[in-house]
Amino acid sequence: MTAHQTLAVCVRLFSIWCFYYFGTTITGYYYYAVDKGQTLSILVPALALGVAVSVCLLMWFFPFALAKKILPAGGEFNAGKGVFEDWFSVGCSLIGLYACAKAIPALVSHALLALFSQRLPADYFEMNPDWRLTVAFNIFQLAFGLWLFFGGKGLKKLLLWARYS
Repeated sequence: MTAHQTLAVCVRLFSIWCFYYFGTTITGYYYYAVDKGQTLSILVPALALGVAVSVCLLMWFFPFALAKKILPAGGEFNAGKGVFEDWFSVGCSLIGLYACAKAIPALVSHALLALFSQRLPADYFEMNPDWRLTVAFNIFQLAFGLWLFFGGKGLKKLLLWARYS
């Protein structure tokens, strides 16, 4: 495995992480602005998400071009054939762990808020109207993280197809 191939794997893992991060951050900012009563059209976050997805797709489909720009022409690593799969599996597991680490505390806090809001008087505490949407988003985030953490075999097959096509 060459240094360029190793860096290409890292670039693809970084594109997955960027897609996840920008997707969650941009939607979070949009709902925060709507919650605060700011008039924010859907065009601004859609444009930002479009730019982020475009950059992620460029990193995904052209990692070797980026690796050749970053690294000079180099030699081979003394590594076996399984190194690529190992690096990708570890990278997917770490991204999945990161996603789970963000989703689990949010889900626990929403569950506790829902529990406490039922026990308090209606005049004392009021739930945010978007809390169901936030819970659904965090459930999706948890499912995505668990999929990457426990078995991104479909993602691995997609990467191998893109690598050898």
